[in-house]
Amino acid sequence: MNHVIFQEGFSEPRIHRFRRAKNIRNEQEAQILYQTNLRLSIHLFAIMSIFEVVLRNAIDRHYLGKFGKNWLKEQAGSEGFFEKKGCEKSRTNLLGAVEKLGEKASNDQIVAFMTFGFWRNLFNSKEFAAGGNTLDQIFLNHPKGLSHNDVFAKLTYLNFARNRIAHHEPICFEHSRSPIPSPNYIKGIYTTILEMCFWLGYTRIIFLENADFLEDEIKKFELLLES
Repeated sequence: MNHVIFQEGFSEPRIHRFRRAKNIRNEQEAQILYQTNLRLSIHLFAIMSIFEVVLRNAIDRHYLGKFGKNWLKEQAGSEGFFEKKGCEKSRTNLLGAVEKLGEKASNDQIVAFMTFGFWRNLFNSKEFAAGGNTLDQIFLNHPKGLSHNDVFAKLTYLNFARNRIAHHEPICFEHSRSPIPSPNYIKGIYTTILEMCFWLGYTRIIFLENADFLEDEIKKFELLLES
């Protein structure tokens, strides 16, 4: 792609970091790194989306068994656990979803509507305790000593990465502020997702195998860095 068109389409501030990356020698290499980042983001986001679905479904099954088929609406009500102190933000987000979807919205519709951040926050100390201190039971294969704080920390890590991808921020560097192109950050995210899926009782087959091209893209990225 012509570098003028490239800059015009993606803006100089957005591509500046790729031009200034370590060992990037010219405009063409900056474009290649940018395109590599885009492909990695696409495949990683697909995997994160699948993980989000299996996580929220596991949470939903747990609370369906504990609170009944309309647990989200009912627990956002005046006597629900989201009414407890410290859960105000989660309750506000939940009530906002019901308002947008309409009062007749089903529990399944609300589940699909809520954000990754909402599900993550159910492992925050206030929400976890308000829900009965039992949500960690969804992790059938959890390591010994796992706490809800550990789960919350890992989900926060994944949520940050998810937001970076969603906002078209680079993930092809050592870390969010590094100038060094590297697959290490992506590998860390991927490893965390696989680990948490195992805790939930799933193997990597949950990613439908053929839909998971991330490892191939990581290998291509490593070869690019070696060239």
